[in-house]
Amino acid sequence: MGNISVVRWVALIISILVVPLTLLRGLAAPFLLVLGVVWCVAAATSYLSHHRIDALSLWVSSFSFAMLIGIFFAPLWIAEHKAHTPDDFVKLAEGFASRGQIFANRAKAQACYLKAAEAGSVEAQARLGEALYFGHYGITNRDEGLKWLKLAASNGHQSSLSVIRSIEGN
Repeated sequence: MGNISVVRWVALIISILVVPLTLLRGLAAPFLLVLGVVWCVAAATSYLSHHRIDALSLWVSSFSFAMLIGIFFAPLWIAEHKAHTPDDFVKLAEGFASRGQIFANRAKAQACYLKAAEAGSVEAQARLGEALYFGHYGITNRDEGLKWLKLAASNGHQSSLSVIRSIEGN
């Protein structure tokens, strides 16, 4: 019984140490992930050493993983199926680009921006143009990026006009 207490204390100390490094810096997803993994390891350790599952460790790890999925994944899955307007796709792209600070899906973000840009969203045209020109999502296509930036600028997007001026000024 003593070893389970030690495992719990180690998990608790690690969890407390992770708080200032992640949660207080606005990094909720890394916090929930570390919390889930630490307590999952505690549950596995108690099972391997005592051939029984420590319910508290299992509950904390399960709760952490469920919160991670519920906060950072499920809303995007739902929004992805409900998206119809260009604004919906811009919001979806923003969600995929920043999902939980560590689970970003840049390919899906770029696809959503493209869909919104093609449907006439000036904001999406600007973001897609910058992403393509500067390679934000791993793909650099300066000609295509400049095309989208110019389209956004012609539709009144002032930031795009500034970016074009800085690009063409070089």
